[in-house]
Amino acid sequence: MPLLLADETILRPSTAPGLWAGFVVFVLIMVGIDLILYRRSRSALSTRSAALWSVFWIGLAMGFNLLIWRWFGSAKAEEFLAGYLLEESLSVDNLFVFLLVFAFFKVPPREQRRVLLWGIVGAMILRAIMILVGALLIETFAWVLAVFGVILVVSAWKVAFHDEDADPSQSRIVRFCRWALPLVDDSPRAAADPSASGSARMQLMTGGYRGSKFFVVEDGKRKVTTLFLVLLVIEGSDVMFAVDSVPAIFGVTSDPFIVFSSNMFAILGLRALFFLIAAAIQRLRYLNIGLGVVLGFIGVKMLIPFAHEFLEARGLHPPVPPGFVLNDKGHLHLPVRISLLVIVGVLALTALLSILTTRGDSGEAAGGEAVASGDQAAPLGDADDTALPPDTRATPAQGQAAASSSEREPPGGPA
Repeated sequence: MPLLLADETILRPSTAPGLWAGFVVFVLIMVGIDLILYRRSRSALSTRSAALWSVFWIGLAMGFNLLIWRWFGSAKAEEFLAGYLLEESLSVDNLFVFLLVFAFFKVPPREQRRVLLWGIVGAMILRAIMILVGALLIETFAWVLAVFGVILVVSAWKVAFHDEDADPSQSRIVRFCRWALPLVDDSPRAAADPSASGSARMQLMTGGYRGSKFFVVEDGKRKVTTLFLVLLVIEGSDVMFAVDSVPAIFGVTSDPFIVFSSNMFAILGLRALFFLIAAAIQRLRYLNIGLGVVLGFIGVKMLIPFAHEFLEARGLHPPVPPGFVLNDKGHLHLPVRISLLVIVGVLALTALLSILTTRGDSGEAAGGEAVASGDQAAPLGDADDTALPPDTRATPAQGQAAASSSEREPPGGPA
């Protein structure tokens, strides 16, 4: 039975400050445990361990959803589940970008875990800020939802159909760091020349590692390593990813706590998910199309109520669109259950089509596995190849992934 206030109204998650505080403490504890386990481990995360951790995080999220159902009712539980599935599926698109960045910079396998761990911490902080700001804007200006809807419709097209590659060495973050930060001597500073050949840039982009350190003291000066540059590129990618994901989940629920908690659970499982699906990520050929359809659906879903009210205000009295219902305030609303069915159905269909059409593409999958396991990671200083390693040559899936990242960034280059 849902928790009730003294006036017999159902308690909303966002009106329970103790729940917010308890959940934040829980997230901090989970991140702390993850950090301790990383420091005790001296090897890359195996596929088996990644699978176990993924099951753990998903199970934890579903257990939390049961508490949401018990305390706040089935409607809030459906909102959490839809939001969690949406964030988890959109995260897979972001993992394509992570895979390309790690391969391009030849990040040693164990340090991939370090970058992902601290990248997740940064993503949580940035996502929390964006969610709170978004919730405040929606509470103050109802039309912000229409702006979010337009953003999602535009992003849907770019995610689904754009096929242009992105060059991590020319991202604005890397270029800024080369200009502003004291990089170690063999770091990618000289790779700023866009006319340099691919092999020349590769030589310059794969130096500058000092084990697991982000900062070192050399020649009496504190300097930044290439590993820190990789972390900044990953963080920049997540910021651009959040430009899509945060508006999308506000299209599913307007409850800030549901938005926040489903985001945090999806991010907590991101590191294990990366190592789990890296071996098969190349086979998700139609993932971007599926994500584009989902984003487009949510964007249109957010715009229809505004269009309906606009026509009503002009005395046209349009019919209620199929699937939509009028709430007690007379506003159009699409039940969360329908959104949940669309999200699950579209993603399941695209995953099935991808599997059926890539049954014989074992070679591509092997390339992704090599990145996660470190098989393709070259020794330090071994960067005199005449071409990019197999991991960094764009397959169709990789090209779409890089494009989805680059297209979500402001003009001027990838973030």
